Amino acid sequence: MLSNGTVSTEIDNPKLIKKYEKGIRLLQKQLSNKKLHSYNRNKLIKKLAKKQRKLANAREDALQKASNEIIKSGNIIVIEDLNVEGMVQNHNLAN
Repeated sequence: MLSNGTVSTEIDNPKLIKKYEKGIRLLQKQLSNKKLHSYNRNKLIKKLAKKQRKLANAREDALQKASNEIIKSGNIIVIEDLNVEGMVQNHNLAN
């Protein structure tokens, strides 16, 4: 949660990520219909790997931009590390 009241889950993914996810879904459907060890299947695997790499890079870029924006806007950054397993086992905290 940010100091201005925004929850970190409210930071939206860019449209580019949704575009890559849609393309990956389509390629995976096409891949499932190809014969094993065929030339066209191998070409499709390379194409799919390229899309997945682009998606990973786009996600990483979005995270970098979001964290950079948080760092530039705030003075103090505090991270809280909670032991969730321990909190669940403690019946006073688990209610």
